[in-house]
Amino acid sequence: MKLSLPTKIFLAFGITVLVFASLAVYSLRSFRNVGEDLQNIVSGHLVLARLTGQLETHQQNRFRDVRRAIAADSQSNRQAILRISNAYHPQMIFRRIEDTSKLCRKQLFHLKSTTRKSVPKDFERESKRDFYLTVLRQIEQIQEKHIQLSQELESLNGAVTNSTTARARTASKVGTIEAELVAVVYQLTKSINEQTERAVYRAQQNEKTTAWRIVAITAIALLLGVLLALWSTRALAPIQELVEFAKAISRGDYERKVHIRGDDELSTLGNELMLMARGRQKREEELDRQQDELERAYHRVADLKKYHESVVESLSTSIIVTDRDLLITSANEAVFTNFGMSESRVIGKYLPDLDLGAVMEKESQSLKSILENNELQNISSFVYQERLYEAAIVPFRSAEGVVLGLVIAAEDVTVAVQTKEALIRSERLAAIGRMSAHVTHEIRNPLSSIGLNAEILESLKPEDAKQTHELCQAIIREVDRLTAITEAYLNFARLPRPNLRNASPKRLLEDIAAFVGPECTAAGVNLIIQAEDAEISLDIDQIRQAILNLVRNAKESMPSGGALHLLAEPVNHEFRIRIQDNGVGIEETEISRIFDPFYSTKQTGTGLGLALVQQIVSEHNARLEAASVPGEGTRFDLYFPLREISEQHA
Repeated sequence: MKLSLPTKIFLAFGITVLVFASLAVYSLRSFRNVGEDLQNIVSGHLVLARLTGQLETHQQNRFRDVRRAIAADSQSNRQAILRISNAYHPQMIFRRIEDTSKLCRKQLFHLKSTTRKSVPKDFERESKRDFYLTVLRQIEQIQEKHIQLSQELESLNGAVTNSTTARARTASKVGTIEAELVAVVYQLTKSINEQTERAVYRAQQNEKTTAWRIVAITAIALLLGVLLALWSTRALAPIQELVEFAKAISRGDYERKVHIRGDDELSTLGNELMLMARGRQKREEELDRQQDELERAYHRVADLKKYHESVVESLSTSIIVTDRDLLITSANEAVFTNFGMSESRVIGKYLPDLDLGAVMEKESQSLKSILENNELQNISSFVYQERLYEAAIVPFRSAEGVVLGLVIAAEDVTVAVQTKEALIRSERLAAIGRMSAHVTHEIRNPLSSIGLNAEILESLKPEDAKQTHELCQAIIREVDRLTAITEAYLNFARLPRPNLRNASPKRLLEDIAAFVGPECTAAGVNLIIQAEDAEISLDIDQIRQAILNLVRNAKESMPSGGALHLLAEPVNHEFRIRIQDNGVGIEETEISRIFDPFYSTKQTGTGLGLALVQQIVSEHNARLEAASVPGEGTRFDLYFPLREISEQHA
């Protein structure tokens, strides 16, 4: 039967391992015996010697204090010395006696559970057993003597034993006990020392014998190992060529060849290594290609990052980023320019401690609460260093959606607001010009009609009473028309600033519904109210007038009847009042012009109703939105800022 090379090597090294294992087992066993002897010395004899020495020291100290107490003249001094001595020395002596007893019993138990094969070892075990039993007996004698001493010392604490004779008798008994204890302790110390010396001698002899035996066995094992190593080296010589081939592969030299002849395992390994080299070459080529792609992607990401940083730095809007503790982590150049702060005064600082952060805290809800609520917080405006800013605070999230901090974008709108106000003034002046022209046109026609009717009246005879009455009625109608035009113009041109006070939108809608209810019922319109109870700050008369205009327009848009919804509810950070009908609707081309002055889709309208509504809403810092679908209805939404509500409640 032909054995393979690995099997031969395995058998050879198996024999080597077996020899060295036998050596190790023998060495461990021998050293274990030596170790047990040393352990007995360290944990047995030496500990006994230490405990005996401590016991002797505490015993001497106790007898010294007893002699001092006997020699004391006054009863109080004796009692004080004995009280201190009895509180410490007996406790320490009995503790050492107890420790010594435990150690002896432990060693006896260990000797009982340990078996030795050789007869000399059994003799040693019996000798050790007798030793520990002797120590136990001596310790018991010491304990009995100290108990006897404690009983003798009780007489010194009595109040009647103050005579010299009594103290002399006690001193004699104490001296006898002391002499007996000294003799017992001396014998105990002597036994321990002799047993320790014998144990040390045995350990030394065992150590020498074990060492020589191990040296001899080790020499045999090494000789066998050298022979097996030489044979293995010869059998494994081709492995060196395989190693060189593997090193060449690791260096990237894939052109190297391996030349091993035969049909054994090493030749098979050489062929597999060559196949592996070709596979690795292909993988490295693929990895090089992927690395090139990753590097190009990295450069693209780096360029994109620089591009985004450049964009942020070039913005005129101030961008501040904080962490969850509101410490500023980054800010663009606009922050330092707009707010006049250096980078060292901003980066790493606690935002609410800065003047800018204090202003933001004042104008918005707490920055901490924005982090906790995880919602967008818009600040309509705030003033800092006599400049007007509009800002938005938004939680900054990671890719997993975890809030990492805040992003604050503040834009200087001082010039924009000033420009807007100038445009509003210009538009208002232009509107007044258009209104003047329109009013002039509207007034000219009634005046012409009135003048013509007056001339006809002048030429009529007294008997033409009926015609005279008709002409007077026509003049009255034209005068009423002039009055309506004048009132609408004055309401639009002279709208007073709103007198804001707390009001309930629910109650306001209920009052309006009660006022227009009969009109809606007569027109076949079903009035539906859905309002949440709240308080907002507004001019109740102006908002009532605006909503009445919208309600009446909605009623007129449903000539065949329908449903009119009045809703009031908070939406996000605003409070919304909605007037919605299902009437004829407004065309898409006209919806953008319905708020223009004098523009009307009705034949009899002045065109100032919705313009007045728009002006009232603007004066309340609110906004008005309109949406309509022809044939389905129209919706008007009035949005009042919740900031007004929070200020009122505060």
